[in-house]
Amino acid sequence: MSTEPNPVLTPNLAKLPPAGQRPGGLGPAVFVSAAGIVYDSDKFAQSGLPEPADWEALTDPKLAGHAAVPDITFVYRALYAAINYLKTGDQTNLDGSLALIKAIKDPMIYTDFPTLQTRFNGGEIWAVLGSSGYLLRLQQTGKNLKFALPKTRDGNTGSGFAALTPIKGSSKLELAQTYINIAIATDVQTKMVREVGFGPTNFEAIKATAADRKLASLIISDPVQLEAVFKTNWTDLNKALPEWIEKWNRTVRR
Repeated sequence: MSTEPNPVLTPNLAKLPPAGQRPGGLGPAVFVSAAGIVYDSDKFAQSGLPEPADWEALTDPKLAGHAAVPDITFVYRALYAAINYLKTGDQTNLDGSLALIKAIKDPMIYTDFPTLQTRFNGGEIWAVLGSSGYLLRLQQTGKNLKFALPKTRDGNTGSGFAALTPIKGSSKLELAQTYINIAIATDVQTKMVREVGFGPTNFEAIKATAADRKLASLIISDPVQLEAVFKTNWTDLNKALPEWIEKWNRTVRR
């Protein structure tokens, strides 16, 4: 169970938007990650594929064998929560995501990032259902990569907060909150988006990096948009995970 952050130990909390201070009742949001499609725009142009505008772009027959989607056990399963919400209005209804995956011809199901990176860099994979942070992590000299942001059900992008949560009753509670305060500090957040590709939640870090054209698609600089980002309901998702895995095994791992 999470506990309210101590403002004395986490003074950097004041630099976060209200929605990012305790998203979903958890701890402070350390970064913003958007659910979308990282794609090789040169491969798309050469193959006559239009730039992705929605998730259905992955189902184009010209992408057969060239699209990758994460396994249900992979850490970024919140990507499927965003798709579920768009398709069904319910983050936990995996039928929304399964319908999409079944429509993708011969997708690569990735269970770890190094394997995905090898196959993407080798030219086999042209489009990846993943998070915005993948844009920098998959970048390779000579590749013209872009990130497409499909809309969610309410018209906003499928961005979401990732939080660090101080656990109530922990014997290391003060140390945990000191660590969280470092994670949301301006210098750390600025370095994180430049080197890892996850969008900052610290307003000062947002201001310092938003003008960088290479990072523009990774950063939400409008406070109103930050307040409206998609919020993953991890409590419900964790409860639904056993059912997700069962459905996934029956539908995808046939």
